[in-house]
Amino acid sequence: MHSPELHLHPIEDRDRLLPKLLIAATLMITVSAIVYRLHPRRVPKLNVQKVQIFAPHTVMNPPRRAIHILGAAPESEDDVYALATFTITNTLSHRVFLDSISSTMTAGDGATRQATIIAPADLPRLEVIFPQILTLMKPPQPPSLGFQEAIEPGDTRLAAVMLLFPQTSLQAWQAKRSATLSVWLLHQTAPISANFR
Repeated sequence: MHSPELHLHPIEDRDRLLPKLLIAATLMITVSAIVYRLHPRRVPKLNVQKVQIFAPHTVMNPPRRAIHILGAAPESEDDVYALATFTITNTLSHRVFLDSISSTMTAGDGATRQATIIAPADLPRLEVIFPQILTLMKPPQPPSLGFQEAIEPGDTRLAAVMLLFPQTSLQAWQAKRSATLSVWLLHQTAPISANFR
């Protein structure tokens, strides 16, 4: 009698390939949705509402007992102080926190100049040096936005910052190509920025 042959090789698994592909596709879509939700494409919005300018021309007289060079003009310095009033609107679904503020001016010749941020604690001293600057800071003036201060989802915060562009004359300010205010938020890879005149 002829006995049946015993086949011990694995059975082809063609019917199980489709469920594996469906499970892999579902897993990839789920991971993509989670990543998209946690890292949205939106960013908070920054809007510079107004900028007030104070541009003093300071002449520094040498001390009385210092050596004077005959015919030499006294040293002088031109600076531009800009009080920028701005809003930040949190368009994200979680709170954001202010980290730092910076500002850059591009002059008419293409050179860039970084502003120095005047801390709110230094404003009274600045008012003593330049009493005329009080006209920029007269009430109602929005408060400075505190560092690491939270902005809730959907909220808009109004704030002001005093910028100093050193060794910049009023004429150079008026002839500038652009000026940019940049706000860095905690845990963000890039600042939010807005141009102003």
